[in-house]
Formats: sequence, C-alpha cells, structure tokens
Amino acid sequence: MGWFPGYAVNVETGERLNMAFGEDSYLYQENGRDMLWNPTPTVYPVVPYPGGGSTFDLENPVLGGKHYVYVFAHDTIAPANIPFGITYAMPPYDAGNSLQEMLDSTQIHPYVNPMVTTPAEFAMLPPCGLGYHWAIHPIG
Repeated sequence: MGWFPGYAVNVETGERLNMAFGEDSYLYQENGRDMLWNPTPTVYPVVPYPGGGSTFDLENPVLGGKHYVYVFAHDTIAPANIPFGITYAMPPYDAGNSLQEMLDSTQIHPYVNPMVTTPAEFAMLPPCGLGYHWAIHPIG
C-alpha cells in the first residue's frame, strides 16, 4: 500500500469511496517508483539536439510519472461478457482492504483481472502544476 493525499465521496449519497493509485515504475525519474502519489509536471521529456537546443519527445510521453487515480463505487456489477452469472462486489469504504485482498489473491496480472478492474467507477491521470513539488510524506 502507498500514500495518497485525499479521499473521494459520492456527491449524490455522501458515501466515502475506496480509492487506489498506480504509477509507472519504469519512470523512476518522474517519481514512478516510490509508491507515493506525487506526479511531476513533466508531460513530455526534453531531448537535447546534438548541436544545441532541445525539443520535446512527443512519441514517449511520461505524463508526470503516470500516477493514475482509481475510484471504486460501492456496487455489485455483473459484466455481460462473464459466463455463469459471476458478479463483482465492491464493499462500502474499508480503507482499501478489500482491494488489497483482491490484488493479493489474484493469480494473473491485476490489470487484466476483471475482479479488480470492473468495479472501478472512475479513473484519471491528474497532472501536477508547473512549479509545484509534492511535500515528502513520511511513511511508516
């Protein structure tokens, strides 16, 4: 588990919702390997020209370390493409414990496991503002 600086509430019901975040561990220079939600303002890396100057590498966006945020609604979902009437239930807010149990019990990569991804109600890739740097949060 990591640290995220906030929470989500269903504005229609007032219910607090479970959340998760992810980051791209290949982008360690963009804070993508520390298990903290701390995106950088870098959208595209800067590539220097051999003779001077620079440009943006538009083919390889880093999107601030790809710090995705996922919000999970308290809901039971029965996907149409899953056989035998299997449903996925996201319990009421429990500080992410049910999500952790799902991820710990999966035998395949969690991005392709519908038990984890189906209940996600909302996903976003929020950027960090230019000139803003996240304060270091002590974990432990």
